[in-house]
Parts: sequence; structure tokens; C-alpha cells
Amino acid sequence: MSMPVRIRIPKDEYFTTYAEGFFLGEQIIDNEVYILLDEKYPVILYYTYHNHRRLYICSAPAVTNFKNICSFPNVSKELAVITQLRGRAFDLFKENMDYFNAATKGKVYELPASFFWELSFQCKKKCNTRETINRLWSLYNPLEKLTDVKWEKKHGTKK
Repeated sequence: MSMPVRIRIPKDEYFTTYAEGFFLGEQIIDNEVYILLDEKYPVILYYTYHNHRRLYICSAPAVTNFKNICSFPNVSKELAVITQLRGRAFDLFKENMDYFNAATKGKVYELPASFFWELSFQCKKKCNTRETINRLWSLYNPLEKLTDVKWEKKHGTKK
């Protein structure tokens, strides 16, 4: 059985940490909040600093062929970086994940790393309309339709 990835959510640092993935639980140790994510699935790390934002899509080295192994602040173990985003692409990816999370009720985190890589590519190229992300979903889940939810797109190209 694999150990979960433990991510500390800091309170008063010069940057913030946020993570998404297959949620296992939450721990509070010495007044610090930790979230536990399953390492068998991709882990998405969001770091925001005073004047820039970084996003890393990662996977446990044991379950991927990616060799770019890194240590991250507030993360309990080293992860393999699949891709990274910043700036506007960060915002687009976050908006898309909010949509997928609402439409799938969290099932999006069970998808393989290639799904998140393709979604990040669409965000980098700013070609992620609702049509293209629904097409991406149907590529990985041909038998399952997305629940119709209100989708507010704030950045990138128009629908």
C-alpha cells in the first residue's frame, strides 16, 4: 500500500500553497492543516506569490515515466513534474478544474496524467473553449456525459 502525499497548507508565509488530487483526508497537527492525496493519481500543486503564480502537475515517480523529479515546499515527498503553468495559463487551468470538479463531483481526479497534460496544453495555447474541454472529457470518458453546470469563463478566447 502506498503512502499518501501530505501537503501542508501554510498560514503566514510569503507564498500560498494549494493542492488538488484524489482526496484521502485532512489532518491538523500542531495547529497546521495538512491535506492527504493519493499518490496513484496526479497531484496538482498551486503556488501563488506576491506577483506571480505557478502550477505544477505532478505524479509519484513510481507511477509515471517522467524523470523530472523535484522536491516542493510544503510537500512530504518528491514528485515527478509532468508540466508546469504560470500566469494566464494558470488562471485558465484553475477555471477549467473548477468546472470539471463541479461537473464530475470530483471524478476528474481519477483520470490519468495525460488528461491533465492535454488540458494544460490547451490552457497554454488559450484554445480551451467549453467545446474543446468537453471533447477532451469525452475522449477519456466516452460513456459518461458531463453534468451541465454554469461555466463562467473569465480569461482566454470567447466561447
